Amino acid sequence: MFSLNRFIKLVKPKSQRRSIENLLSLRLNLIPDYTFKYKATEVTPSGQIDTLYTKLLGEKEFELFDLVEVRVFGDFTGNKTVTFIGSRITSEHGYMQIESLINKCYDIYGNDTSYIPKGLFTDADRESLKAGLWSGRMWTGKNHIPGLIILMDNVRLELVIWHKALSY
Repeated sequence: MFSLNRFIKLVKPKSQRRSIENLLSLRLNLIPDYTFKYKATEVTPSGQIDTLYTKLLGEKEFELFDLVEVRVFGDFTGNKTVTFIGSRITSEHGYMQIESLINKCYDIYGNDTSYIPKGLFTDADRESLKAGLWSGRMWTGKNHIPGLIILMDNVRLELVIWHKALSY
C-alpha cells in the first residue's frame, strides 16, 4: 500500500516552536497593552511614525531586566522591537544570569550570527564582561525568528527582539 505520510512535512504549531518567546513572561504579539505607558512618537526620515511605550516590570525578566520598551512601527504591519533593559552587570550573580540567558538562546537557535560565530557562554565571555569589553551576542536572519541581540555598554544591559507580526 502506498502512503503519502513520508512526503508530508510536519510543521509544529507556533506554540510548540522553540523561540525566545517561550522563555519570556510577556507575549510579544500582545504588547504593548494597557499596562504600558506611552513615551513618545517619532517620525523616521522616511516619514513613518513610530510609537514608543515603556513598562517597569514587577519581576525582573531573566533576573536581569526590569524595564521593557516597545517601539511599534507605523507601517501598520504590527511589527515592533521589544527591548528589555537592565543595569550594567558587575556581580558574579549577574554574570551567571547572562551565561544562563546566552546558553538558553544557544539551545534554541544554535551558534550566534556575529562576525565570528559563537556557541555557549565561555570563560572568555566572562572575562570580557568583567573588563567592559564584551561585544554581546546576536541571532539574526531568516533562521532566527524572532531575531535578537544581547548587548551591554557602560550604562546598561539590553535584550532587543525584532517581532515581525506576519512572519509566523
